[in-house]
Order: sequence, then structure tokens, then C-alpha cells
Amino acid sequence: MVTASVGLIESKLLKAAVFAAWGVLVVVMTVWERSRLAHLSGTRQRINPYWVGSFALYGVALAVGASETIGDLAYWLPASVIVALPMLIGALRERHA
Repeated sequence: MVTASVGLIESKLLKAAVFAAWGVLVVVMTVWERSRLAHLSGTRQRINPYWVGSFALYGVALAVGASETIGDLAYWLPASVIVALPMLIGALRERHA
């Protein structure tokens, strides 16, 4: 969602608001997750590669498409799906852990 929003929204103010809201969501979810008392052993070590993968793909999507493909739906929707794939794979694998 954030990847598609950054690429499809032309207003810099709205892009900044979407990105800031995403940042707040990440911080809130991180604090919530760390406050949980029960964890499966090794959960953090197992999920870190999925986070790193998503962040790396997000960086690539921004670097490749930030300047020349603003508003191009054919670039940003597939890019957002690709950025989400590591997290989806991680979620499915954790479900079976």
C-alpha cells in the first residue's frame, strides 16, 4: 500500500503523510509486539530476513521508479506486490512454525 501510494500520489504533502502514517504504524506494532509476554522460541530470528527482504525490495522499487514512473499504475502496483511478497511468505511460514 505504501509503495503504491508513494508512486501513484502526485502531491508531495500527501506522500509525506502516507509515509509518516506508515512509520507510526511500524513503531506502534513494534512496541506492541515487544510487550507480548509469550513468544515462540526464535521468532525474532526467523522473521528478520522477511523484514530485511521487504525493506530491500522497497528501496529498489523507490530507486528504480521514483523519478520517471510517478503515477504509472503498470509499475507501482506490481512493485507493491513484489515488496509485500517477503512478508507474505514469512507470515505463511510462521503460521506453520
